[in-house]
Amino acid sequence: MHRPRLHAAFTLVELLVVIAIIGVLIALLLPAVQAAREAARRTQCTNHLKQIGLGMHTHMETFKAFPSGGSGIQPPRTMSNGRPAGYKTQAWSWSYQLLPFIEEQALWENESDAYIARTPVEGYFCPTRRRPIALTGGPWQVFDDPRAMIDYAANAGPADGITSGTGGELNGGTSGAIARGKAIKHKDFTDGLSHTLLVAEKLMNSRFVITECQANDNFGYVGGFQDDVVRWGMEPPEQDFERGHFFLFQLFPRNYKFGSAHVSAMQAAFCDGSVHRVTYSVDQEVFRRLSSRNDGEPVSQADL
Repeated sequence: MHRPRLHAAFTLVELLVVIAIIGVLIALLLPAVQAAREAARRTQCTNHLKQIGLGMHTHMETFKAFPSGGSGIQPPRTMSNGRPAGYKTQAWSWSYQLLPFIEEQALWENESDAYIARTPVEGYFCPTRRRPIALTGGPWQVFDDPRAMIDYAANAGPADGITSGTGGELNGGTSGAIARGKAIKHKDFTDGLSHTLLVAEKLMNSRFVITECQANDNFGYVGGFQDDVVRWGMEPPEQDFERGHFFLFQLFPRNYKFGSAHVSAMQAAFCDGSVHRVTYSVDQEVFRRLSSRNDGEPVSQADL
């Protein structure tokens, strides 16, 4: 006579222990997964800046100058004989002028200004902050149609002596890598290309980066010389912040600063084409010197 086999089963206590163990493992693994994802996004951001830097250098090799900063804050595109005008006279920004040098020739020469202005360029966005996007809406909206934005800004210099600002610019970039209505040449970098900031991430209010325009994110990447596409080095960079809408008198200095969505440091392309981290704790005077191409005080990478 065979006795029936008894099947083992979990008790309620054992089940609760297993669930607790799984919960602990997930809690331990989640930060590591998030860190790995951020590392991948940071690497992609570095690659975007590397491509921008290479594009800038190709422009320099072709024309013996970097792109100009364009003119005004919302100019129409400058055309010549039915074609986009070159860097010497183009009113649209450096980031528009750079398109043929980052494999965006077709977009650069498209006949529709509106199409170009609303078409995001993937390489102009940091994946930690947002996907490629065109925005409209909010109190800082300027145009009826969406504008394709950009997460990177060119270095317009230290803006020495400026203690307030309410417009789209602090100065014309007289000592930076990009200047208003003027193309900076190789010989103008007396501090050396490896000691001068070229393009870096820009500081943003994280509350609105995917929902609506904000004061320094409303003209888009084609806008002329203004704080969507250029920033100044009068203060060190900082990490993205979150707050409500700014009024005009509250824009300075955050609206004009470099910064990023990354923890601890932003990433920046230098005028020699290299890409480096610049910590938020960098000394203010060091960062001011880094943003000047000709002050006779070159900065060491070790100081960043």
